[in-house]
Amino acid sequence: MAEIMHRNRTELMKEALRDYLGKFESDEEFKEKVVELYLDEELEFEELKTLIGNQDAESVKATAEVLNSSEEKSDGLAEIGEA
Repeated sequence: MAEIMHRNRTELMKEALRDYLGKFESDEEFKEKVVELYLDEELEFEELKTLIGNQDAESVKATAEVLNSSEEKSDGLAEIGEA
């Protein structure tokens, strides 16, 4: 195929893989699993962006930061209540 199309085999494979993986971006179940991995700190932010797109990744990151902040505050309040 690469010879017929006069294209580099590696680039052709990369394009095919991008197209294939791009189909998963619209799959909600896949996105949920990826977000779960990120929230469990098993996936880096850059990987999250690659897998679900920049805008969705930024939203997930912001939400995670709010949740973590809220959790820290509630833990602090619990400690004060115990004192």
